[in-house]
Amino acid sequence: MPDSPQPPTTRSGPPTVGSPSRNAQRKGSRSSSLETVGTRFGRLMVIDATPVMRNGKSYLMVRCTTCGSEGLRQWGCLRQGLAGCRSCGHSRRVPKWLAHRCAVAKQRCTNPNDRSFPRYGGRGIEFRFESPLAMGLWVMEHLGLHQDLELDRIDNDGHYEPGNLRYATGAQNLANSRKQRVSAQFHDFRMKHPEVRYADATLRRFLLQGMTPTQIIARWHQPSTKPKGVYGIFSTADPVIASRLKRSSSQTA
Repeated sequence: MPDSPQPPTTRSGPPTVGSPSRNAQRKGSRSSSLETVGTRFGRLMVIDATPVMRNGKSYLMVRCTTCGSEGLRQWGCLRQGLAGCRSCGHSRRVPKWLAHRCAVAKQRCTNPNDRSFPRYGGRGIEFRFESPLAMGLWVMEHLGLHQDLELDRIDNDGHYEPGNLRYATGAQNLANSRKQRVSAQFHDFRMKHPEVRYADATLRRFLLQGMTPTQIIARWHQPSTKPKGVYGIFSTADPVIASRLKRSSSQTA
């Protein structure tokens, strides 16, 4: 008897040939973490809040409010102010390193999940530029481009806003923080009393304990069985940091 024909088989699952259509890319529930229709990021406005997934990243359909062109933009870049209109020439106009610093500044002030939020937005520091791009353009126009320096707020209790930004070295930026205000006293003492060769750690400890310059000098001249000014790290005084002590004294006088 001849073999009976095998029954036809069917294959389940997604097809392996061809690429998914645009509708297939949008399939799925709307993520509650994305923006709503009408939300603006600079000149770009969200016109479809259904995320389009590409390579594991979410994209949103936006429209340029200047020229009306539409297109997909990555959601993360929109939130950080790094996306612009490619049609009318309003794409990112600041260097990538500056755009990143401005975006980080906004995150510190507006994102409660950012680890630095308690020291910025959590204590009332606001991001008062229209967007990170607007901040970058202001910096370029008024401060120039200095990638080797850090962006610092002049008033440590003030906001990210025009007139309260400057470039500073890492040491100057650190000295402007609340935890390092003793640094102004440290550098002022180093400038006025170079003969007192206490190591950095020792001098900072004396200042944190509330010792006055007179008391520190008197202690230096006291006899000791241990050598002084030999071991440890001895920093060079920074006049910019030292000047903050003078400004602080004049404001409280």
